Amino acid sequence: MLRFWHALRRLPEPQRRLFIVVLDTHTATRITADLRTWRTLTARNYHNISVEQDLEHHTTRDVLCGNTAPGPPGALPQICLIVTGPIVHGARASHGGFYLLPYTPNKRINRYACFGSAVGEDLCGRATPAGAPHAPLADVDG
Repeated sequence: MLRFWHALRRLPEPQRRLFIVVLDTHTATRITADLRTWRTLTARNYHNISVEQDLEHHTTRDVLCGNTAPGPPGALPQICLIVTGPIVHGARASHGGFYLLPYTPNKRINRYACFGSAVGEDLCGRATPAGAPHAPLADVDG
């Protein structure tokens, strides 16, 4: 990633600005598609959905988390979807996800009930708490 920014600094100023604008535009379009994907797959029309981008490896793999029921953001268990791939008809594909405990950061120890690709990636670190929501989504590939 550091090489990328060093190479970017060597570009002439107008080209550098254009590249950054294009990068920002693509990111904004992708996040809009991600939010549509989350709302469609969960059948919840929430607007307070957190989006975690893979900035370390500079990929287009995003993790979106939102409450399982209406309430303040993060105050209830959250369902998180792993979203990847190109935008098709305004949305992207989700191949897995997990549930996240309320009031906790998105870390392995706080995740439970992994489904789809999240199982193979060993993203969950705890058993499903008693009474917690945990049903995998029907339209998410596994």
